[in-house]
Amino acid sequence: MYEKELHKLVIVKDIAVEEVLTVTLEDNLNAALKKMTEAEIRELPVVSKEDPQKIISMLSRKDIIRTYHEQIERIKKGRFKQSVRT
Repeated sequence: MYEKELHKLVIVKDIAVEEVLTVTLEDNLNAALKKMTEAEIRELPVVSKEDPQKIISMLSRKDIIRTYHEQIERIKKGRFKQSVRT
């Protein structure tokens, strides 16, 4: 890839996906993860609901899994604290 002759061999247009799956801020994480799983992709663009052409952020499978894990741990700690008090 360091060879200058290769730089113009393939351009972004040659491999870019034209019909991109997206999510909005209103979509739940389960729906996003399902889209990723079905399409076998690791990331989805988060777009504006009012303007689907406007990308707000990117959401990764790693982000979703981490968030679910954090919430599960938070719930476990909350239940543990409640059972200790009673």
